[in-house]
Amino acid sequence: EPALHDTFEVLLARRGRARLRRRIREVAEREDCQRRTLAAGEVLYQQGDPADAYYLVDSGSIETSFRASDGRKLPAHTLRTGEVFGGSGPLSAGSGARRNTATA
Repeated sequence: EPALHDTFEVLLARRGRARLRRRIREVAEREDCQRRTLAAGEVLYQQGDPADAYYLVDSGSIETSFRASDGRKLPAHTLRTGEVFGGSGPLSAGSGARRNTATA
């Protein structure tokens, strides 16, 4: 049944994200992690930068966007307190470059 399959996939994805968030929080409690405070409008990373870290939104929000081939800035997501992002680079065997820009 397709609806049941889709529901199962969503639940698995949530479970995986919850596990990743838990792991990031554990690592964030260790001394080797860095805390960054960003001012509104400050860029955390830009599209094309090396993807060498992932992030947890401790408070506030982060907007992600990307540049289209014609130069337009296109919004992608708004990430809020407790959300994890930026892991596709460090966790994959991809190009190692950021695919979007993250702004406070």
